[in-house]
Amino acid sequence: MRRVVLAIVLVLCGTQVFGDVGRYQARGYDGEPIIDYSRRHYRVMDSDQFLALKIYADGRVRLSTPSYMHNPGEFEFRLNAKRMQALLSSIDTMEILSFDADAAHRAKAESEARRADGERFHVSDLTETRIAIRFAHFAAPGKEGKPVNRQILWNDVAVEAERFSDVVMLQGLNHFERQLLRLTDPTRRQAVRVTGGQ
Repeated sequence: MRRVVLAIVLVLCGTQVFGDVGRYQARGYDGEPIIDYSRRHYRVMDSDQFLALKIYADGRVRLSTPSYMHNPGEFEFRLNAKRMQALLSSIDTMEILSFDADAAHRAKAESEARRADGERFHVSDLTETRIAIRFAHFAAPGKEGKPVNRQILWNDVAVEAERFSDVVMLQGLNHFERQLLRLTDPTRRQAVRVTGGQ
């Protein structure tokens, strides 16, 4: 009975709820995604042609794929409880909420300084990753919950993670981005096309 009352109160407060006792708890702000992800290639930075993924606390997903991808358009689908819990677990175990760009850059510089051959590396066609994570309430199992507002901006995540395998923060970010990218193929989901495409 208490759970029913709590659920009603949360709905009236305009929030979204996902999870239960012993699981990850996630509540978003009314009408806003808990994860807002985008990936943009520098060669098309001046256009609106970029990959975008918005995930809501109730499992709803909004996907926008650009014209240069195989299946462009706007899509919607839903993640089940298992997939949502896996995603929330990654945010926690990969320490995404504690990602510190300045510290990661310092760790990169230290890693480069340790390279005996003085090797330098340059990527001519950069890919920008942006991840915004916002929770009205987020709690790992057995831990106290709190609101979250985290913004991450990094270029060439996969390339940098491979090059700097000793920078733990980049490994975690790369793992999390790969998990998001697995959601961006609408043909692998029961996705409903909203606009665009054929």
